[in-house]
Parts: sequence; structure tokens; C-alpha cells
Amino acid sequence: MLPPEPGPAAVELVALDPVTETGGGRRYAAVSDGALLAGLRVDTGDGWLRPTAWQVRPDSHQRQRQALVASLIAEASARGLDGVVLEAGVPLLLRHDARAAGFTGGLRQPLVADLRGPQPGPPLGARLEDRLLSALAPLLPGLDLRLGSEGRLRVAARSVVRGSGNVGVIEARGPQDTRPLRLLFPVVDDLMPEAFALVIDTAMSVRRRFRPAADQVRITFDRSTHGLVSGSWAGLAEQGRDIRLTPAYARVADLEALTVQLARRDQPPAEAPEGHLPRPRSYQGAPPFTRIDAVVAHEMWHEIQFDFDNSRVHDSIEFRRAIGAYFGTETLEQVIKGKGRKEPEAWRAAFTRLATEVSTYATTNPREATAEMFSVWWCTPQSPPPVAQAFNRILQQFFPTADLAR
Repeated sequence: MLPPEPGPAAVELVALDPVTETGGGRRYAAVSDGALLAGLRVDTGDGWLRPTAWQVRPDSHQRQRQALVASLIAEASARGLDGVVLEAGVPLLLRHDARAAGFTGGLRQPLVADLRGPQPGPPLGARLEDRLLSALAPLLPGLDLRLGSEGRLRVAARSVVRGSGNVGVIEARGPQDTRPLRLLFPVVDDLMPEAFALVIDTAMSVRRRFRPAADQVRITFDRSTHGLVSGSWAGLAEQGRDIRLTPAYARVADLEALTVQLARRDQPPAEAPEGHLPRPRSYQGAPPFTRIDAVVAHEMWHEIQFDFDNSRVHDSIEFRRAIGAYFGTETLEQVIKGKGRKEPEAWRAAFTRLATEVSTYATTNPREATAEMFSVWWCTPQSPPPVAQAFNRILQQFFPTADLAR
């Protein structure tokens, strides 16, 4: 006998302090199934319920998040407010559930549930692929989005290679594109349209600015590689113009599992042995940019650099020298070698700066260092840090025809 399906969760908003700030701002605990689900602050001064400072439990389930969204809408309605506004930096899983509840808003923009009128319904369509396309259209204005076809034999082959029973293809094309970007994905029930939109938007934007180096890139949500399925790798770029992404950036269930895994990984060990180093962590993006934006930008740079290193060998050497100069060394390679305790002090200081200003994963090797610097440059909002400003100057020097306006 199969176990019964879990019923809908109930979430109670519990005020943690009195109203002490102008506009009615106060802290709340969202409690579900007798346990803390999220901590948040709620402001209502402008007639809208605005939850901020989210701290959602990493092991939350979709039914709990759906109940949390419903409780916010009910709270706004009970207070006679105009609706609910979720800030752009809300976790992607919660944004997905909010959109399903009728919230609307652009990519990397706040989501709004306007209670003054009827709430929009979910995208309609006979097939899952059609519903996905309908949900993507308002998130990617200006792009021509179509369902592509790989041919029956090639789809069957990809289904085996990529580890999915059925594969869909989305083709995205901008006004100036002669070749569409192709995104291959598993056809399953719990796809996240906003995640697809983030992937497509970042890849198309990078491709347009640095064409033609990445014009032939194709992206696949891939289940064929253990590192991608397990979450050890977020993405993988191949010189054959293929970028493969973890399926966690396509599906709710996989992203829930990855969120728990990352939370456990980032916890410091209770007793770390002497000399223990934490697992290298890649740049995560600064709101409103997301981890998905950062990963796609990182992998797109790998494709650009494959072309750069192969076609402009001397320039690629000078490029690494320019990055080394920013960190106070002769070359980027010396920055990476600064990990060793017996290396010159300048190299060791540069290594520490690279880990601090960019990411610990950037210290892996020169190729990952430049990809992480590109990711920081791309996924930093206004007022970029010094390392992003320096990387922008270096890009201007070696990619003079690229559109580098941020």
C-alpha cells in the first residue's frame, strides 16, 4: 500500500516584537508543522505587505512554501492592504511558488500580488512544453521563443545520454541573431519557468556582447554526469560548444535537494583537523542576480575563453599578465601558485586577495579564476567592487569590439 499524500501545510505568522518602527515594521516567525519555517520582517507603511530579510529553512517543502505564500496574502487581506510585494532577492523556490499563487513581475524584479483585482491564473496549454513557453514569454520580452525539434533518433539518443526519458528543446532568438540558442531540458511536471528564463537571458546577453565567440553554444540540463546530478558541479563547459547544467536549475525537487546539500556543505565541521580548508565555493551572484546567473555567466566565459586562447594565443598570455598585475604579480599563474607556503609573500598575498575579492573557487586554476572574475563582473549590480572594475578595464583592452556597458 502506498503512503497517503501529505495534506496541505498550515503556516502561522507569529509576531516576535511589537510595532516599534514607522510604517508598522516588525519581525515575524513563520511556523509550519510545529517548527520554524522562516524568519522575516514585514513592513506595511505604504499600504502593501512587504516581507523582507528572508531566512527560509533550507529543507522546506513546496507545500510549506505554498502555505507561507497563502498566509502572506491572507494577512494582507485581513489588514485591508492593497496586496503583497516580494523583493527581488527572495529565494527562487519561493518565487516559483508565489508565481503559481498569482504573483506577477519581471525577471529579477519584485513580485506583486495585487488584491485590488482578480488574480491571474496559471498558463494554459495542452502540453507541458506549451505551458512552459507561455510562462517564459512575459519574462523574456523581445525574444522569439519556439519549441524546437532535434529529430526522433537524435532525441532518443540524447534521452539516453542525458539520463532523461523525454527531452524538450526551446529555441530562443533575438532580433539580430542568425542562429538561435538551443536549450535542452527534461520534460517533467515540476519545471521552473523562471529558472529557464534566467538561463536563457544570461546566455543570450553574454552571447550578444561577445559574438561570434559563443554563437554556437547549446545548453543542456544534464543528468548524464554524476557531478551534475549530485550537485558537486553546477555547470560544465566543453570546447564542443556545449554547456551542461545541473538539473537542479530546472526542477523543483532537484533544487530542494541541492539547497539542503549546500546548506550542509557550508556548515563548518564541529572539529576541523589542523590545516583543514573549507570546500571551495564559487561566486553566488549579488541580488537581484542569482546563483543561476552566476553559473551561466561563468560557463559562457569558458566558451569565450576557449575561442580566445585558441585564436589569439599571444593576447591570451598578455590577458593573464594584466590580471596578475591587478593582484600585484607578474602573471595570473603566480597568483594561483601563491597557495604554497614557501612561495614569495607577494604571491601568497595575491592568492588571499583572489579568494577574498572573487571566490575561493577562483583559486583552483587560472581558467577558473578568469571565469569567476567574469561572473563577478557580470552579476554585480550598480557600484561594482574594485575587482569587477579592474576586470572591465582588462576586457576593454582585449575585447575592444564587445559591448561592455553594464
